[in-house]
Amino acid sequence: GAVMKRSLLFLAALIAAGCSTPPAVGSSRLPAIPPAFASDGGRWTESAPAQLPPSGEWWKAFGDPELDRLVAGAMARNDRIQVAAARLQQARALLRVVEARRSPLVALAAGGFRGTRPETGPVAATSLMAGASLSYEVDLLGRIGRAEDAASLDVQTREALLDSARLLIQAEVAQTYFALRALDVETAIVRETVTAYGDTLRLTESRHRAGDVAE
Repeated sequence: GAVMKRSLLFLAALIAAGCSTPPAVGSSRLPAIPPAFASDGGRWTESAPAQLPPSGEWWKAFGDPELDRLVAGAMARNDRIQVAAARLQQARALLRVVEARRSPLVALAAGGFRGTRPETGPVAATSLMAGASLSYEVDLLGRIGRAEDAASLDVQTREALLDSARLLIQAEVAQTYFALRALDVETAIVRETVTAYGDTLRLTESRHRAGDVAE
């Protein structure tokens, strides 16, 4: 009985400890937020990402005029970009044709005739004719709407393909350019090493001639 009583008291103490809440900590007791971090009323907020150059010109972040020139030349003369741009123009033209089918179609016609008629005898007469017609296709079965949706999706696909082609060319030019620059740095290091070895050789030969070092 005594053991069970102590167990019940211990269990009641655990429940009371679990239900209790710690006292609130005042904001004055919290450590100051460093000014280097973004804050809003003492609450953490996500800092805005750095803005890219306009029109997605990410390579200009390197600040290299030669890279800017190479990318601009590749963008202007690359066949893949020109083909993708031409296909995008075709898709947009098809979308305009499909969208035009929703609008009324007005047709005008005019003509003329000059000659003799039985009722006028040998006297030549001139007859002029003009007319107009209005037609409109009602999209009862949704055929025009489906064609318009398909054409719009094709335009979006062509736009994505053009953006992908541009990004691929830009990345290839930048990657090749930086690889070339790395080779230039390695070449300069090798040349400096060869020059240092040459200076050491001349110094050793001079000391050998003076008898300071053995052959």
